[in-house]
Amino acid sequence: MWPLIPIVILLGTMLSSCGSENGKGESDEETDEKKEKDEKKETEETEEFEKEIAECESTKGEPCTCNALVCCTSSGNETETVHIKKREEDRNILMADIAQLNRTDIEREKEFTVCKFSPDKKCTLDVTYIEDQEWKAYDESSSQGDGKELLNANESYMICTYGRGYLFFKDAGQVMRSEMEEMADLKRIPEKYHKYYINNKDLINQITVGNRGDNFAYDIWNLKKIFDENKDVYEEIANETGVPPELIAAIHYRESGCNFETYLHNGQPLGEPTTIVPKGRIFYDFSEAAIDALNSEQKNKDISLSKDDSIEMMMLFAELYNGTGYTDYKNTVSPYVYSGTDVYISGKYASDGVYDPNLVDKQPGIYLLIVSLDEEASDEKE
Repeated sequence: MWPLIPIVILLGTMLSSCGSENGKGESDEETDEKKEKDEKKETEETEEFEKEIAECESTKGEPCTCNALVCCTSSGNETETVHIKKREEDRNILMADIAQLNRTDIEREKEFTVCKFSPDKKCTLDVTYIEDQEWKAYDESSSQGDGKELLNANESYMICTYGRGYLFFKDAGQVMRSEMEEMADLKRIPEKYHKYYINNKDLINQITVGNRGDNFAYDIWNLKKIFDENKDVYEEIANETGVPPELIAAIHYRESGCNFETYLHNGQPLGEPTTIVPKGRIFYDFSEAAIDALNSEQKNKDISLSKDDSIEMMMLFAELYNGTGYTDYKNTVSPYVYSGTDVYISGKYASDGVYDPNLVDKQPGIYLLIVSLDEEASDEKE
């Protein structure tokens, strides 16, 4: 597709000519000089455009992938994308050549640098770990029969059974990416919890205002300060449990205001047996107690988090950690998770089994706390 600039220049020249006929134009010499400059500019722009095309088609004699790169939902957030190759020809392909691949062309140039779920954190390219050893189609309407379905960057993906993840094109649409990530998450959790995951995802998508009315400015500032000063502690617990350190800190703040002399389980004082759920636990060290709380919860719920998990997985865990009574019995939003956002207005259990629809939670929810920590991390990187 050619750029619009030459067309604009042509129209401009035509309009200038009209001006000359009305007696307001330039001399013939000035007109010729302007025309020469315009033609030179048009030539330079055309040459630059053709140069860009050439650079896209070939780089140092090797085919350029032109963003024909693959991501994996089971790889870490910092993992580099990898080029895809036409299996039989053993070459990287152009994005423009995507239709040349069929369902069994599944080669990638190299391994992803990390796998969130394999014990050794290594990725494998072994074709046997790709389900049915072929690409899938998000939209089955493009099917041309077994093994003949041409790939589409917005609709094609692979299932990696080794890492329980989904591979998809880097430039695929956000809807496609979101669907793949949801499928990858749901595959990791028992089916009975799927409804909570989907509900949390829907709520997150509805949030338009965080820290409504700036009610929790102090809490946000305070948690950031505590997190920065005790990051090593939260990281140590994260390494032992797989739970993201930001989520650990947010739960800690909800349970006790980040008091390191209390149980992460329920906020009761350390050194004494717990008397509320879970009853009978006794620890003297915060980190040891926290590791027990998080690992016990994951084991009981048959869910394993990873340190760079999705926000949906973290909110699911937070709801399960606190209890699903708001969803199960009141069909309302959990303030433990969403207080401070515009999806929560009121309603809170004043005590076990006692629900008050008019009571407003006075603490920031887990979502607001985590997003605030993530925003600080992003600001530091910039």
